Amino acid sequence: MAKQQKRRGIKWILPTRISSRQKKRYCRICGSTAEQVRILKHENICELCVKDLQKRKGGNLACKSCGKVVPEQVKKYNGYCKECVCSLCGKPDPKFTRKHGLCRECFGKLGTNCRICGKEAVAQVKKNNGICDACAEKIKNKQKGR
Repeated sequence: MAKQQKRRGIKWILPTRISSRQKKRYCRICGSTAEQVRILKHENICELCVKDLQKRKGGNLACKSCGKVVPEQVKKYNGYCKECVCSLCGKPDPKFTRKHGLCRECFGKLGTNCRICGKEAVAQVKKNNGICDACAEKIKNKQKGR
């Protein structure tokens, strides 16, 4: 879990490496101090509360769909993180947006990329009603039972 959060850029106050100023830091939810548990630097939430928030996905401090704990983004995007919201219109469409970067409506309005794989193929997409030739072939094979 620590490696995954390190990649996202989450910075922790570690109990083994705290300065005298950081000893005063405490979790704003449960009240545990920086000497007891790791605490998120900018949010002042301990590691145990972060895990609990990720499981609950409440929409107050953690994203409703993925559980990422980023209170500033959650407030800005009405309960969702930046990765789960369409970059053009701002509507939440978590699964599709994480894959393509846009919601289904905006992606369809562009009309240049395949709805399934996201490959840019303008002529193929126009011919196959929003799907590239490779994905259309896969769908035909599934329907035939191959």
